[in-house]
Amino acid sequence: RNARVLTMDDRRPQAHSVAVRGGRIVALDDVSGWTGDRTRVIDLAGRFVMPGFHDSHNHMLMTGLALTRPDLSAARRLADVLDVVRTEAERLPAGTWIETSAAWHESQLAERRFPTRHELDRAAPGHPVFLRRGAHNVVLNSLALDLAGIGPDTPEPSGTTYVKDPATGDLTGHVVGTTTVAALAVRLLPRPSPDELRDVLRGIMDTYARAGITSVVEPGLMPEEMAAYRRLADAGELTVRVGLMWRLLGRGEPAATAVAQIDGGEVEPDRSGEWLRTLAIKLSVDGGVETGFY
Repeated sequence: RNARVLTMDDRRPQAHSVAVRGGRIVALDDVSGWTGDRTRVIDLAGRFVMPGFHDSHNHMLMTGLALTRPDLSAARRLADVLDVVRTEAERLPAGTWIETSAAWHESQLAERRFPTRHELDRAAPGHPVFLRRGAHNVVLNSLALDLAGIGPDTPEPSGTTYVKDPATGDLTGHVVGTTTVAALAVRLLPRPSPDELRDVLRGIMDTYARAGITSVVEPGLMPEEMAAYRRLADAGELTVRVGLMWRLLGRGEPAATAVAQIDGGEVEPDRSGEWLRTLAIKLSVDGGVETGFY
């Protein structure tokens, strides 16, 4: 009650009271018939109410995982990036992978470039480093390159670039290519446990609620990630409505391979519900931002 409600209905754009029962809006303004002894009544003292935001392309699980990793969003110089990596190296046992959050961009740095593998080597000499930037770029240090089997003469997979120093031909450690970056992560990095994925989703849903995001489309998930959403839905713990897209990792195979994956049962249809639906299958044809043909 006592609110300023934006209804998004041209016939009745504003209201002052809203009645909700069973998770659905049942009345506007005249809500007296919906109030009883067990009704929770909230006086908003004139505050604003609007429908939640729907994001049609939102990697919610990836965002949640990023919040558990070293943050580079405040870096303004290469030295800041390297300091974050160095701090992680001092904190973690030797040989442990260092994986950063992808939520940053080299344009925010004074030098406007990625660090090189040699700079990462000096910051973390005893650790393999997987320095993410978005979903399409990663910088590996020398130890990580060795573990990935990438050398100066390693053939580049289709749609992938192993960036080299134009002056020396030396690998910089920068790898560009959606499919290859994802494949390297799956093959090399420790995978979160089911319990970790569940806890990450719980935390990020709380963060989204504070930002007013109530519904998302998750554009591309692997089977274990889909399962994490299913477990929360089965337990009645989803607080953000989610439309799921299966991801079939492209590895340069023909389209018939993807069809075989579908026909062979690798993609399982979800039962539809109010909180969780499977909407589509995602295929990478020629890359993505920065990595597709044009």
